[in-house]
Amino acid sequence: MAFPKGSEIDGVLLQVLVDLGGHARPQDVYPRVAEFFPQLTSEDLEVRLPSSVHTRKWWNAVQWAKQRLQDNDCINGTPNSSEGEWEITQKGREVLQLNPPVRPSASTAPKTSIIQETAQSSPVFSAKTFELLELLHAQPTQAFYKEHKDEFKTHLETPLAKLFQEVAKRMPSDMAELLEMENRILARIPKNDYGQGGAWDFLWGAFYPKGGKRIEDAQLYITANHQGLKYGFSVADYGKAARERFASNVTAMPADAAAKLSQSLSACGIVYGEQDDGYSLMKSGAASGQTKSLEEWTKHLDQFGPTAKTYLSKEQAVSMSGDELAGKIADLFKRLFPLFLMARQEQQSAQQIALEPTKPTAVPVGDTGEDDDADIPPQANLEHYDKSKAMNGLFLAEVQFDEMLDALKEKKNVVLQGAPGVGKTFVAKRLAYALNESNDQRQVEMIQFHQSYSYEDFIQGFRPTPNGHFDLKFGIFYHFCRRAQRDEAAKKPYVFIIDEINRGNLSKIFGELMMLIEPDKRGKEHAIPLAYSQNADERFYIPENLHLIGMMNTADRSLAMVDYALRRRFRFITLRPEFSSDAFGKFLGDAGAAPELTKKIVTRMNALNEVIAADTKNLGPGYQIGHSYFCPRNGVKPSEDWYRRVIESEIVPLIQEYWFDNEQKVKEQRSALLA
Repeated sequence: MAFPKGSEIDGVLLQVLVDLGGHARPQDVYPRVAEFFPQLTSEDLEVRLPSSVHTRKWWNAVQWAKQRLQDNDCINGTPNSSEGEWEITQKGREVLQLNPPVRPSASTAPKTSIIQETAQSSPVFSAKTFELLELLHAQPTQAFYKEHKDEFKTHLETPLAKLFQEVAKRMPSDMAELLEMENRILARIPKNDYGQGGAWDFLWGAFYPKGGKRIEDAQLYITANHQGLKYGFSVADYGKAARERFASNVTAMPADAAAKLSQSLSACGIVYGEQDDGYSLMKSGAASGQTKSLEEWTKHLDQFGPTAKTYLSKEQAVSMSGDELAGKIADLFKRLFPLFLMARQEQQSAQQIALEPTKPTAVPVGDTGEDDDADIPPQANLEHYDKSKAMNGLFLAEVQFDEMLDALKEKKNVVLQGAPGVGKTFVAKRLAYALNESNDQRQVEMIQFHQSYSYEDFIQGFRPTPNGHFDLKFGIFYHFCRRAQRDEAAKKPYVFIIDEINRGNLSKIFGELMMLIEPDKRGKEHAIPLAYSQNADERFYIPENLHLIGMMNTADRSLAMVDYALRRRFRFITLRPEFSSDAFGKFLGDAGAAPELTKKIVTRMNALNEVIAADTKNLGPGYQIGHSYFCPRNGVKPSEDWYRRVIESEIVPLIQEYWFDNEQKVKEQRSALLA
């Protein structure tokens, strides 16, 4: 049959993104777009392109629609990655408003749910999840559950189990030591009602104390029902001893400790109490049987019950990526962990848990109250680095290196961006050594951002300790800044390197430091209180001798664009493949490569990069392949066999990803490289 016209798919794609909350993963978009075209059968959706048996024709059609919309600034996104999302822009919303698509009527909707067919390959919450729960709410029987058991497993049980797994990965080691996060996590939908045939109209699961029972202990739980998700802390109904212990400890919690805990939880939309009308609370701002005040809750615990949680509507749940949802839940679990401990510890210990984070030693500006160098061993291979030594092994012209170094000195913040293999990490470290005039590791720190990285990891936050306490811990950037502050008067440079800087949620990670990293906001006169400061006198600043180097891979489709507020605070420097540089040829020769092999590498990789750069529709210069793939290590001598191994195991897989929908081009380029 004929597929819908491209212009028809364009409008539907915009509508689907709005339906999914404004942004969504590609694999969640494809089936929702298909539902607008009831003439499409499940067989139609499985048809493959003649040029690629791995690519579905429908998938390709939606991809082209996305590309057209992106070219017209209606969509932002990274289309070819399970990690990336498509997001409708303001212009896209305006276009949609002018010409909204016609939704199919119930009579013309496809009999087979497209979402159902794709959920198995992508087990995340979808509209189908909550459709099933709505039906179960109307008919809470074991018979109904058994009739749709496979659907419940695909769309509810498996996704919830995997969500718990992702949350578990984000738990700090100290929490993981106390929590059971692998066995008997999920409950069951069928009731054990002695043959009455009833079923619960929700599914829940929980982390609970190791050696304990989910139905008798304190727990950090997630529940899915027909209205959405709720998650938080509770003490099980059958946990009489745990409930009594918790009541004793929480009512005896000192006022300053309660204030600090309340501050930590206030930003998370926490409501206290066991009543379950929190979804109406989301709409009306009020709910009977619950309170938003920690103080009121602790005073009337017998009235409200030992539960603290927050809610997500079903619309919010289906609009979130798995990473975003797991991160959000994990963050709340960390904040609620002091309550969990109060249900597990005796009174004296539990009060100590609550008290200790509220009594830090007063720390003046410029001093941490602890030794930031304590974990750095003496460096045995300390060397002096001038510019000439720093450039040794780099394939850059001296003028290029000078420009980078000047940018780092002037702007204090730079980002090295480039295709895979152009040597971003190597160049970043050499820039740091040249600036510092040594390879002193106390003056250089390097980390990598990822999607679970947070302000608490980077700057400061409360963390559980092995002895059951809950302490304010300082992050790696906080310590590095304090270390640099001690050498600020001597103007001794310090360099902090961030790999994959655009993999993290930058606003969330930097917080108020988004202002302080600006070159003209450095120094004591710009010191401000941090989010977890105990009082207004505890201030923090970034010293003028601290420099930031970020790194970005321009060919990684899963990465988000850098936050514009952060972008203006950095100077961006593009690194390119340097196959044609004399330094690269000399490097291969010194490593033992024959002149013929060096010429082959230079000629053929330059030719491949020209093809990649010319493909501006799908790739472009940012996807060119760097020289570091051909820099042998560990004494390996470059040879024809070595060259073939690099091509077959590193270059060909990369271009297969580049031209995933054009096998012929991959074959042509592979043949040219190996001819």
